[in-house]
Amino acid sequence: MKRSGSFWPLVGVSLLVTFQAGCGDDSPPNPPPTADAGTDAGPECPPSQQPDGLGGCVDDPTACTPTTCGGHGTCDDTSGAPVCTCDPGYAGEHCEPCSPGTHEENGSCVPDATCMPTTCGGHGTCIDTGGGNLSCTCDPGWAPPNCGTCDDTMGYHPDGTGGCTQDPCLPNPCTDPNKTTCSAPNGTPECGCDAGYHAEGDTCVVDQVCVADSCGGHGACSDAGGIVVCTCDPGHTGATCAECDAGAGYHPDGAGGCTQDPCLPNPCAEPNETICTPNGSLAVCSCDPGYHADGQGGCTDDPCKPNPCIAMNQACKNEGGVAECYTPVCDDGNPCTDDTVVNGACTFTTLPNGAACSTTLCSTGQTCQAGACTGGAAVTCDDGNPCTVDSCNALAGCANTVDDTIVPDDGVFCTTDVCQNGAPKHTTTNALCDDDLYCTGAESCAPSNPSADGNGCIHTNVPAPPPAPGPCASYGACDEATQSFPLVPKPAGSACNDGIACTQGDTCDAAGLCKGTPSANCGGSLDCSTTTPMPDGIDVPMGTVSGAITLAGQALPASSYYAGATFYLKARDTGALHSVAYFNYSGSGYQLNGPTWTASFLPGVYDLWYRKNYDSQYNTVTSTSVGDPNPNGMRILQTNLLLGAGASTLNIDVPMATVSGAITLGGQPLPASSYYAGASLYLKAKDTGALHTVASFNYSGSGYQLNGPTWTASLLPGDYELWYRKNYDSQYNTVTATSSGDPNPNGMRRLSSAVTITPGANTLNVDIPLATVSGTITLGGQPLPASSYYAGAVLVLKAKDTGALHTVASFNYSGSGYQLNGPTWTASLLPGDYELWYRKNYDSQYNTVTATSSGDPNPNGMRRLSANVTITPGANTLNVDIPVATVSGTITLGGQPLPASSYYAGAALVLKAKDTGAIHTVASFNYSGRGYQLNGPTWTASLLPGDYELWYRKNYDSQYNTVNATSVGDPNPNGMRRLSSTVTITPGANTLNVDVPLATISGTITLDGQPLPASSYYAGAAFVLKAKDTGALHTVASFNYSGSGYQLNGPTWTASLLPGDYELWYRKNYDSQYNTVNATSVGDPNPNGMRILDLDVTITPGSNTLDIDVPMTSLSAPITLAGGPIPPTSYYAGATFILRAVDTGALHSVAYFNYSGSGYQLNGPTWTASLLPGVYDLLYRKNWDSQYDTVNATSVGDPNPNGMRRLAACLAVP
Repeated sequence: MKRSGSFWPLVGVSLLVTFQAGCGDDSPPNPPPTADAGTDAGPECPPSQQPDGLGGCVDDPTACTPTTCGGHGTCDDTSGAPVCTCDPGYAGEHCEPCSPGTHEENGSCVPDATCMPTTCGGHGTCIDTGGGNLSCTCDPGWAPPNCGTCDDTMGYHPDGTGGCTQDPCLPNPCTDPNKTTCSAPNGTPECGCDAGYHAEGDTCVVDQVCVADSCGGHGACSDAGGIVVCTCDPGHTGATCAECDAGAGYHPDGAGGCTQDPCLPNPCAEPNETICTPNGSLAVCSCDPGYHADGQGGCTDDPCKPNPCIAMNQACKNEGGVAECYTPVCDDGNPCTDDTVVNGACTFTTLPNGAACSTTLCSTGQTCQAGACTGGAAVTCDDGNPCTVDSCNALAGCANTVDDTIVPDDGVFCTTDVCQNGAPKHTTTNALCDDDLYCTGAESCAPSNPSADGNGCIHTNVPAPPPAPGPCASYGACDEATQSFPLVPKPAGSACNDGIACTQGDTCDAAGLCKGTPSANCGGSLDCSTTTPMPDGIDVPMGTVSGAITLAGQALPASSYYAGATFYLKARDTGALHSVAYFNYSGSGYQLNGPTWTASFLPGVYDLWYRKNYDSQYNTVTSTSVGDPNPNGMRILQTNLLLGAGASTLNIDVPMATVSGAITLGGQPLPASSYYAGASLYLKAKDTGALHTVASFNYSGSGYQLNGPTWTASLLPGDYELWYRKNYDSQYNTVTATSSGDPNPNGMRRLSSAVTITPGANTLNVDIPLATVSGTITLGGQPLPASSYYAGAVLVLKAKDTGALHTVASFNYSGSGYQLNGPTWTASLLPGDYELWYRKNYDSQYNTVTATSSGDPNPNGMRRLSANVTITPGANTLNVDIPVATVSGTITLGGQPLPASSYYAGAALVLKAKDTGAIHTVASFNYSGRGYQLNGPTWTASLLPGDYELWYRKNYDSQYNTVNATSVGDPNPNGMRRLSSTVTITPGANTLNVDVPLATISGTITLDGQPLPASSYYAGAAFVLKAKDTGALHTVASFNYSGSGYQLNGPTWTASLLPGDYELWYRKNYDSQYNTVNATSVGDPNPNGMRILDLDVTITPGSNTLDIDVPMTSLSAPITLAGGPIPPTSYYAGATFILRAVDTGALHSVAYFNYSGSGYQLNGPTWTASLLPGVYDLLYRKNWDSQYDTVNATSVGDPNPNGMRRLAACLAVP
């Protein structure tokens, strides 16, 4: 028998017992099974085997193997299949069973020693002849000696059913379909067709039989030999007489017969065109009665055929026999045709291959191919609901059928999953999650929580260590036994980080504070001669500072009707004032809010400022009210405070002083009464520059009585200057002329440059010195004209100590004869050192002087007539002569005459006074009239002599310091340039010919060495040349994207401008009002920025080439807070991070984090920014007011502090 490997041990035992009994199975045993090599045996297989596709090997069925013949025969596979020649005693396909006359002993076939049932193979009689010899008498057809094979010597062979035969048709060799009849007339088998079949070639087919319609009713049928043969009637032909005899001129008559009549069957089958007339062998069709030709080869009674509306590209409608024109609605139902009306009829034009279309709601992305809508991808109908069966219908689209028998397993251990009313329901069980530990918090089943573990459990209220009290101590791991976090301090002398980038050698001191040594980098601006790489991450250091506020060493008053005060830490690096502490009084009893305080801040070096009732717009502090216990002021209390990370203590004591005195005027008591205004006295703090009002006098009441002259003021001690102020306009920096008869003069002057106020009581008597000055005004050494239609002028004395412009004299013309008011003058003012200035038609807002009108005898101007005028107490004389000069010349353009006509604007020429900086318009040219004719090129101007610079101006915007790009075709360029740095105008007549030089510049713009994108949804950029002489930014090039496809306008450019030395600047999304650059949008190919691309660009007259490549880089880094992660949620605002370009000072926003949504979730902390490479300072900004340069105090509980601080300086961004 054939044994399987799994039964081998049991069979082995059975064989042993049977062998000892002397009998057994006569089939040899199979060898034990071999171990499976597994799928790791690799792709290399031994001979006679092949890979099984699973990493193992199997026997090749077409090749011999060592076991093919069971080890008892020889294998031959040259025929393409293995064939065994068995050893004696073995037989079978694989030499496995013992052959007749043998039996199995010990796994081998041995000859029978006694007659057995298998000795003669069941086909003969066994005879025992003795001595162990056996003999078989075989049945007919079987061969000796063991009757196991057919007797081929007698012509026997196997009959296929286990016997032997001499019949060549057994077993039947005829196996072809319908050809199984075997005969052997000559002893050789021949195959014939089965009954009911006949031969056609080499195959047998079913016999044909004549039936009623075998010859179509048009012939006689014969089926002799199983093949139908038709003899056709006249006019018919073909195997079944189904065809008309065309050779004889016959054709079908339409009634089943054949005819030679061309009108049978009637070929005139077109509607309404059925009249047929034979014409020889041809049939002629004509319209039925009442019908006419329709113009398209047919007949109709429709008045609309042929279409009478075709000229109007309309269709025609038959309305009661009357043609009515209309436009048809065309739709052939094919989404791949363009349905239009052409010549009044619908035309369906096949759409191009690839056009989008749709034939079913179950596909998407179908396209037209050869006019048919094909292809596409199946629509995904998965509604994401595990409790529905999802399907799709071509017309209705997706369907989602509820099946509540579905189990919506969510793979979460702590939930029970069922479908209920078509919705998955997952019931949570918190008890399955509870580990009963303190340090892991409270466990609950919340699989949807992002922090859930593999079982769907989350840990909430997990105890967290308190924030580290500073860099010199931290809290250890949670202790389950004590349910707390032990504090672990660092030893004194340990290295630490005080959070201040500009300090060095930071170590922990004995008090547990981290302290470093400040370096020069702790100041404001740095030259960045050395740079450091951009860090891999941004960490926002944190510190807290707390203390108590006292007043002159004493506790603050417990209650007060007056206001409190605010304390600021002014950052030494950015100058921003950070509000950190305050005290005030509120409630019905005006109770103290204070005096202790705590603030959160960024570590750094600060100055401590005190502020109360300070007006930043006018830089003034109002006088302290009588009875107010703490004074008004804007003063510095401490400088260079090093406040590091962790907790710091800063107790603040507000020092106090009073100062009192008497005011005199020119050494005499103040007038007891006066109709005029009094004056104010200020102490200007030397540390902050704030003007503190301390004293004043005035006159009031019906008798205009004096309020004064004694005074007392409360303020902070320190070093001051004493200033006098009366009728000073801080907006224009001017003092009006003192009215005639006013005993105390108008002015803005410094009375003392050194006033030291010490704590406690101080005395400061103030005497206001007096002076008068008078004189006569002449013009060019001659008396002023007695009359003039034009305006006069004003003379001012500019105080050298305060810079205030004091009006002292003027002349003008008035009355019907325009008579002179002047030329003598007298003014009252404070003595001191001044400069004498002349002013006429000067605009202080734009720093410009309009051109002097032709015929005006005294010129417009803003010039200094004398640099040193000393006014002494008492009477002074100052005669003023106004020098006069004229200058004239001719304007040329690039060495050639100006164009005689031009559609474009001209330009202005200005002389910038070297003494006052005022810009005096002296010449211009323009084009006007119907022919745009030139007004110029010669010019003449009247002005004051002196030293000037010659400037050219066209299309310059002084508010933004920009010059527009010159229009294409404009012959003279836009610009704000200096044509000459030294122009001396002498008294009298001067000549100044001006040639405006010309240059053009062109180039190509690339982006990081590559061409600009061909299209972009985002904005382009502008390129400006900053003139080194005037600082004006000249726009010369830009690129942008426009149109429906956002196509590139660029990248080549050409600009017209004045030659000279420039800097090349890049500008995109820069806000000049706030000096900020927005963060570059994600996906924008070119970055936002305000950067210098080239410091030295020289444009020469003529043509120039300047190719511009915009370098690009990207930055990304995580943001951390005091070395730890940013809180994932917060009710408070986040912060912004800015890279301040060292070259332009522009603030480039690059990163931020904030909180939004119902849960105030974190947006951040990672970020990516695109910008131009270069050197930057990294700034932190939160709740900074750029207008007042102040930072609000950080709210209690806010995890990240308010601030405007520099986190790192001189960072090289590659």
